[in-house]
Amino acid sequence: LAESKRAVVVSENTIWMCTGERRERLMETKSINTKADFQLENTLPAIAAAWHLNIPVEQIAAAVQ
Repeated sequence: LAESKRAVVVSENTIWMCTGERRERLMETKSINTKADFQLENTLPAIAAAWHLNIPVEQIAAAVQ
């Protein structure tokens, strides 16, 4: 990613919040209460929006569990 850009990605069954070359582990995908893969995919934009609004990472993780 470019230095000031952000992305929320899934890698190795983990959701990562990435900025430039830095990445912060949010949670394991199995921690999210979903019944189908598409529900996980729908959760990622919500995580990104909350992050953009500067909601603390702990609150974001708690909200999607």
